[in-house]
Amino acid sequence: MDKDYFIKLTLGVYRVTELFPQEEPLKFKIRERANDILAGLILCAGNPVKITAGDKKRITEDVFQNMEIIKGYFKVGEGQKWIDSRNFSLLKKEYNKIRREIGDKEEEIKQNSQNLAESNTVKTIMPVKVDNNEELSDRQKRVFQLLKQRHKIKVGELVKAFSNISKRTLQRDLEILASKGFVVRNGSHNGIFYEFKDKQKS
Repeated sequence: MDKDYFIKLTLGVYRVTELFPQEEPLKFKIRERANDILAGLILCAGNPVKITAGDKKRITEDVFQNMEIIKGYFKVGEGQKWIDSRNFSLLKKEYNKIRREIGDKEEEIKQNSQNLAESNTVKTIMPVKVDNNEELSDRQKRVFQLLKQRHKIKVGELVKAFSNISKRTLQRDLEILASKGFVVRNGSHNGIFYEFKDKQKS
């Protein structure tokens, strides 16, 4: 998909809404959302100027939100029977297709980044010895190894060290390590931190 495709889709929205009553506010609301979607898609997919990953994520989220809103507007338009509902169905199908392709591409980029980060990290980490009944995932072993080096850590510090992994996932890993007795959870509220526990000494 490219810039020309996005423009043609937006022009399709304009043609369909041209069949609405002349001063119908919904016509202009749909067109406004279509323009916002077009601008966002061009910025993310067809823009020669590089944008940061954070900006791209924010713009993509806005595009997805506008797609949901415009589909809601289409539904209202269908209910008024101003035009053949098949026209809206085609437009919704195209927006869904774009959303799927963007989602697939983002997932692929995320997976590639994660694989690269994991391959780079694994080289520097010594294996963690655990009992057979206390198996840890590779990620949990890396979290444990970092905690072992630093002795204590907060979730926020861990997020900085593992930027490609979500805070919620890392929090869950720490809780698993705590439940298995590898780390101790201390503090409360924003002051919660995790300490390395030497099982051989306990």
